[in-house]
Amino acid sequence: MNEQVYNQQQIDNEYNARFNTLLTDTTRELEERKNAAKSAQVLAPPESAAVDQQVTLELIDLKKKQYISIAPNIYGLFGQSPFFMMEVLPRQKMREFLNSGSADSQALMSLYAMFDNVYKSALELKALSLSVDILAGKLADLANSRNQAESVVPLDGTAWFAVQSQRLSIIGLELNIHAQQLPEFLQTELVAAAGSLTGMTQTQVLLHYKATLERMASTKMAEIKPVVAPPPYKSGGITINFRANNPKISAPLSKPELEALNELVYLQTHTPIGTKWLSYHDALLKAESARHLTSTSNALGGLAERSNEAEQIQSAIKFTTDFYKEVSERFGVRAEALAKELSENAKGKTIRNAGEAIKAFDQYKDVLSKKFGVQDREAIARALDALDKEVMSKNLTAFGKGLKTIGNLTDLFSLLAEAQTSSKSGDWIPFFVKVESLVVGKGATALVAFMFGLTAATPMTILGFALLTAVISSLIDDALVGKINDYVINL
Repeated sequence: MNEQVYNQQQIDNEYNARFNTLLTDTTRELEERKNAAKSAQVLAPPESAAVDQQVTLELIDLKKKQYISIAPNIYGLFGQSPFFMMEVLPRQKMREFLNSGSADSQALMSLYAMFDNVYKSALELKALSLSVDILAGKLADLANSRNQAESVVPLDGTAWFAVQSQRLSIIGLELNIHAQQLPEFLQTELVAAAGSLTGMTQTQVLLHYKATLERMASTKMAEIKPVVAPPPYKSGGITINFRANNPKISAPLSKPELEALNELVYLQTHTPIGTKWLSYHDALLKAESARHLTSTSNALGGLAERSNEAEQIQSAIKFTTDFYKEVSERFGVRAEALAKELSENAKGKTIRNAGEAIKAFDQYKDVLSKKFGVQDREAIARALDALDKEVMSKNLTAFGKGLKTIGNLTDLFSLLAEAQTSSKSGDWIPFFVKVESLVVGKGATALVAFMFGLTAATPMTILGFALLTAVISSLIDDALVGKINDYVINL
């Protein structure tokens, strides 16, 4: 058995060196694959971020497949994992071999080779598992980078909805990656504890899993019992005392190591293998299980936030689409077309300063003055006064997401009073000045969201809609002057 012990030490030395540089090596491998995938292409930021994310997912998938292909090799010794059992399993196998009656030198060398292969396979599983942990830890940042890059790309509602569907699909892949990084016995416990997921959205599934994982981790920690040192060994007048913990098994444990510890505790409690350090093994098993469960729970919490955001954006896009239909029903198909064109025209543009807006609004004055009398202006003011601010707040959030508005829109609430005053007086200069003090230079879609929110939340007339369209368009550019004037003339 000396040869087996020597070979095991050599294997340990080889893999310990790999484990020491695993983070650096895995990161380097990932960067090399990213560079190869881009092949010196000049990619826009969204495309580059998408490649980085896809390459990482593919590398994780590759390592998972390698893990699956190697895993059966570790069970060549009585179907047990060799982690923590290499002092027991090879000796037992050797006794069987010597008692078999066919113990020739060639068969002996094959047996030693099998010992080495089993142990190397186990350590390779550990390396692959830790590598996937490293790569999985990068997924959240990669997703956020891609989301930020995509957020500034002008897209229509259909394309933006499709982007969210793709994000949700990737989140589903990440859920599987994180869940499958749990030891198999914990995966089984999770499925049983989670129960039915029928009827849940993806976000609800993630939150349900997260809560389940947290409960499981809490239960594991509560079940930890005090660690008791093994009884001393006495022989020939010599007494050997043992420490409370097994010096050869300690945290942190990788996925395959924790699976092996679970097997060891089972064997110690259900077979005559012996109970030395059992209390320590059991306590470590529960503590490390809780650590793995908590880590997975934290990862799923981040996924739930991303999933919720994507689902909210899809709901907001549907809300915006329904709003266009409502505009058509209330004010006609030309108003619907104008609203759509206004939102498309605002994408990628910033809000003008007051001087530019006033100059643009002057182009509407003649047409508006012929259409709007005192009663019309008062009607618009009353509509604004009847505004339900809670509904307006929800509308702002929905339209903001649906139109890809970046940033907080709550500042726009202070424009309501100014809009009401200007609608009464007919003088919109104070409104433009107020806009300049609040949001000049920010994304123009914020003002479109503001206008749509007002329209949806108030009993506004068709004249009020036309006036607001002219005001908001003035703060963006002159592209719709002709169409808006023609629309107002034909009211």
